[in-house]
Amino acid sequence: MIAMRANADFADASDRWRYLSFSYKMNGEPGGIRTHDTRIKSIYLKEKLMSGLSPRTVEFYEQKLDKLTSYKTSKSILEYTRQDILDILHGLGTSQGDKQAHLRAFKAFYNWVEDSDFVNTVNTNPCRRLKIKSPKPLRHAVKLEEVPTLLEGCTTLRNKLIVSLLCETGLRLSELESIKTDDIDFAVRTIKVSRGASKE
Repeated sequence: MIAMRANADFADASDRWRYLSFSYKMNGEPGGIRTHDTRIKSIYLKEKLMSGLSPRTVEFYEQKLDKLTSYKTSKSILEYTRQDILDILHGLGTSQGDKQAHLRAFKAFYNWVEDSDFVNTVNTNPCRRLKIKSPKPLRHAVKLEEVPTLLEGCTTLRNKLIVSLLCETGLRLSELESIKTDDIDFAVRTIKVSRGASKE
């Protein structure tokens, strides 16, 4: 069950919950549950804007959250279950990356619902621990025959050394950045590379 936080304007928690989720029944609100859900979403977006997010970011959230309010169901968005969220994401018919973007917006919304004065959904947040695996895009690898062109494009000895080290050793950028003069042994021509707090 979803328990409401205490509020002096209501007889008890269940009264406040019924008002928030089904106010259209009590007050004869035109448009019913969808009008009510749209108002909740509008409050959330206004708070995001006031918190300092750019209009473009708020527009991103709005576009994604539209999928919640357009979902064909008789439920309020405050009553959605984990399965409802999965059905919405599956119904998008888009890439895993796009589904992941929608889920990120959904999670932000329901986390706000948890932290707001609307409703405490500690045990019923439909996005809790919900994850979508998205394949990482393959990075372009420089071909061996392209290395001389890279070196020719370097205007300083420093840049040539960086390109040479990356190509010859396979160092990560973070590993290259961490190299200090004391890590270089010119006598035996070796470089000590740190990989994390305890690895070399």
